[in-house]
Amino acid sequence: GTKIESVSNKYRFVWRGSVEKHQAKLHAKIKETLSLSADACKEDIRKAVKKAWNHCREECRKQKIVFVYGSGKRKTEVQREYEKYKEWLEKLKAHEKLWKVNG
Repeated sequence: GTKIESVSNKYRFVWRGSVEKHQAKLHAKIKETLSLSADACKEDIRKAVKKAWNHCREECRKQKIVFVYGSGKRKTEVQREYEKYKEWLEKLKAHEKLWKVNG
């Protein structure tokens, strides 16, 4: 009969071109937001995002901001920045992981 791998699914395979495209867009957005030079390498970008995220985290601690979630709640500007930088770090790590697997 037909043999199918037990851990296979349609979301397991990732096209290299799509990863490169998304990574390039993310790097461009980060460089523009954090005012990095156009020739910044991946490591410089990751360090800059990590530094900005740590700065936001410290700012949240200083201002004793309580994070809010759900509908009808207003997030502070610092919380929005914190979540943006955290999301960027997660995406950069995911892209790095995909490069190690596919590279």
